[in-house]
Parts: sequence; C-alpha cells; structure tokens
Amino acid sequence: MFRLFPFDAHTRIEILEEQNPHAHNHSLESEVQRLWQLALSKRKTPLTDGRIFSLTHIQPGLLQGVFIPYRYFVAQLEAPELYPTLQVQTMAVSGLLQCQDGIVWGRRHPDTVFGGNMMELVPSGGLSRQAIRSGRIDVGQQIIIELQEEIGIPAAMIPEPRPFCCFEDTILHVWDVGMELQLPCNGAQLLKYYEKQGCWEYSSLSWVAEDQLSSFIADHEEQILPLSKEMVRHWLASRTE
Repeated sequence: MFRLFPFDAHTRIEILEEQNPHAHNHSLESEVQRLWQLALSKRKTPLTDGRIFSLTHIQPGLLQGVFIPYRYFVAQLEAPELYPTLQVQTMAVSGLLQCQDGIVWGRRHPDTVFGGNMMELVPSGGLSRQAIRSGRIDVGQQIIIELQEEIGIPAAMIPEPRPFCCFEDTILHVWDVGMELQLPCNGAQLLKYYEKQGCWEYSSLSWVAEDQLSSFIADHEEQILPLSKEMVRHWLASRTE
C-alpha cells in the first residue's frame, strides 16, 4: 500500500506548464462533473474546485507536476477505476509536530473529503501556489502555511522544518512528504492557539509522548489513518538507527 521514496532537503519539486489533457474529452468531463456533484451531495460543508498539484514526472531528486482542478482528484476518489485515464497523483505534506508534551494528533472533522473522524498527524495539506519559491514548490514553506492555517501558530515560533520521509500511497495515488517540527510550547498552549484559530478541519487535538507512540498506535489501530501510522513507525525506527 505504501512505497518509500527517497526525499531530502535537496529534492526539487518543479512546476511544468499547465495544461488540461482532458479538456477536449467531453464524455470524461461529464463523468467528472457527475462524480463531483455526487461528492458535494454527501457533505454538509461545501467543496471548492480550486487547483491542486499533481505529479507527472518522478525520479530521485526531481519531482515535476502541474496544478489541476480539484474535481479530478475527487472524481478519482469516488471512482478509482478512472485512474488510468485521469492519472491524478497529488502531493501533500504531513507534519510530525512535537510540542513539549509529545507528538500532536488531530481528529479529522466528520465532513472532510477523506478520513472523516479519523486521527492523523498534524498539520497536513496539499502543495499549493502559496509555497512557490524561485519557481519551485518549497515543502518547508508549505508545512509552515498549514501550521499557521490549521493551528494558528505564529510564524516567529515555527522552527525550520526537516523532511524525514516521503511515501507514495499506491492505492490512492497520493504522495506525502513527512516534515518534522519542534515547537517551544506545551500542549495546553498549543490548544489555546488552535481554539483561537477556529479551524474546522479537526474536531479535536491531542498529544502523545514519544515513548508511548507505539502503544498509542496499537490501541487506536482502527482510528488512525494508515499514512500517519506508517510515518510514525518510520520516524521511530530512524531514531534507533
């Protein structure tokens, strides 16, 4: 289900000239629109058909892609059999966020597109234009953006993030870069920032001490998104090497 891909601070993520390869495939676009409307009908909160980054060329040290309409990703989630045609391979970041009390987890809002009511590492989000620096996407900048938007942490408090892994979900076709961050605050302080921010993506936050992570995952196996479990296990293994 997951494949580890070599990724470090020197890996480049480049943006290719945008084009919609399906622009003239009217039957496919009609099906995408049908699936998009189906997804909208399932949720109480609205979805926005913005632009997300999708990989088109992959090699060690260099990843390239284009920004595509979000509806293509949602359509592929609704109908995985469309992958050979749509070939959406989104890329995101996930933070392994350490406060003074432990690793931070969030329980996703029930109405999120994917993984509603499940727990995951915080923060997380797809690559966006906001993180473009010198013509490339900066994953460190992206995780900082997510941390500010989802938790409300002031920029001055956020240290330099460190990429520690990259996993491809070979079923969902989502690529995710794990970013390690350490914050100089405790869980209670973090919760105050979060409550003030008022982000709806998570219904709650919690934190788990490093030496309790393995037992926490074992006790909540069915409640944690698979990617987060994979990343934590990889991180713990790297700490003992």
